[in-house]
Amino acid sequence: MLIKQQVLEQIYQVSGIIGVSMILFYCLVQVFNPRIKEGVVGCAIYCVISTACIFWLFHMFNGTYPHRTTTTMINGIAALMMRRLILMSPLWTRFKCWWFMQVKKSRAINQSRSK
Repeated sequence: MLIKQQVLEQIYQVSGIIGVSMILFYCLVQVFNPRIKEGVVGCAIYCVISTACIFWLFHMFNGTYPHRTTTTMINGIAALMMRRLILMSPLWTRFKCWWFMQVKKSRAINQSRSK
């Protein structure tokens, strides 16, 4: 029974390391790929998650379970999910259209003043 529990523990550790490595790779691609436009808030959240993943891997290689790092990583992923939900909402689309109409109007006024 003890051997079965040790094997199960090793499987959990290896799957955790693989999963966190995949999350780290995804976050770093989102931050450093020039074709992906995430914005300042998105890049900041992705940087927090990738930093938490790096520390999580350091903890796991030392043989400890990182409770605070895991909580930070989960909260960062939750913040990304809420951000994505807000950016997909119709209210955000209306605000974005209104904002860019105001910017376009301001640019027209500034160009007419300079002539």
